Amino acid sequence: MKPDRLEISAVWYHKAEVRKRAIDQYLWNEDKGMHSDYDTVKKAQTGYETATTFWAIWAGSATPRQVAALATKALLKFEVF
Repeated sequence: MKPDRLEISAVWYHKAEVRKRAIDQYLWNEDKGMHSDYDTVKKAQTGYETATTFWAIWAGSATPRQVAALATKALLKFEVF
């Protein structure tokens, strides 16, 4: 943002929506029910299963359906017994 430019909250709301759509498009894996890293060179998800899949919940960008999928499909993969 430039010092002499005023931005209203709607601008930032729009930027957040654009980012959320990108997260869903590039990182969310519906079949696995979790987020994945993205290889920008190969232009594909890496397939690595890491605990970072839960960051979308922390950030507030995961939908209720995604949270449910993460809880039922992904959570057990990272539990230590």
